[in-house]
Amino acid sequence: MKWLIVALLLLPNGELNMIHNQEISFSDKKSCINYVLTNGELLQHGINIYLDSLFDNNHEIKISGISCLDEETYNSGKDYDKEKAQMDKLKSVE
Repeated sequence: MKWLIVALLLLPNGELNMIHNQEISFSDKKSCINYVLTNGELLQHGINIYLDSLFDNNHEIKISGISCLDEETYNSGKDYDKEKAQMDKLKSVE
């Protein structure tokens, strides 16, 4: 099973959205959690840079949490069309 680092984002409209890091995955949950615990500040900084690059610096999106989730569970709960529409809507507001 493949484990992903996921971030739960609080959008300005109060909705929650989950994103994941496509560059890093782990073969077990323990390794993923250890990585998140060891590199939490670095991960938050990277997520903020990513969000700033998408929405400029005053996007008001807050990182609610960073954790690990298996890829199958992550993908089963995703509605990519809805998520893309949400992100496009946020971009158009900026």
